[in-house]
Amino acid sequence: MRWSAVLLLVFLVACNNPLSKTYSLKTYEEDMGQIRESKKISYDDIELLTKYIIVSRLAGNDMQGKTYEEILDKIKDIRNNNATQNNQLQMEKELKRERMGSIASVSLSEKKIVTIDKRDFIIYTINFYNTSPKNINIIVGSISLQDLLEREIKKIDILLDEELIKNGKVQKIIRISYNPADENDQRIKSKSLTDLRIEWNPEKIIFTDGSVAQ
Repeated sequence: MRWSAVLLLVFLVACNNPLSKTYSLKTYEEDMGQIRESKKISYDDIELLTKYIIVSRLAGNDMQGKTYEEILDKIKDIRNNNATQNNQLQMEKELKRERMGSIASVSLSEKKIVTIDKRDFIIYTINFYNTSPKNINIIVGSISLQDLLEREIKKIDILLDEELIKNGKVQKIIRISYNPADENDQRIKSKSLTDLRIEWNPEKIIFTDGSVAQ
């Protein structure tokens, strides 16, 4: 096959599939119009492709010589890798919660609004339970207050720095300023505990003998 025939074949393939065209800043607008009209990819993929090219161009990344199909494949690889990493992090978080939850559990038993010196505060009553066979010196973590669809409304950082004997219980009161302009604070104020999902996220537990669970 002569070179002229090969070039003609490549040209015809590119015309039928605009994704096989090589990216060029000069022809970018025209190329994206053809890609949209071809309906070779979904609207979401077109949005991904457009955003990625714009961001890459602003960052000074050179995409010259790459086809739109190669660029889209790279975007999908990045997205899949991110999804895998997020799933891994979530799995590690769940395993940590399960592992450390067998040592100490934390729950929220009361939530109320109080006014002190003309300022409103949300008062949380937190219960700590030591279910391990050793005395605990410090507990560090957070409580996530979520709606019933498991969407986080507020996170409360938790620190217990007093001794919690084995099989014992300690109650702690946490006072946090209420911001009437904060939509999440408004939601917390209006909801009862039965309308909230409480998730305990332990970070570190230090025992009185100096050993650490994390």
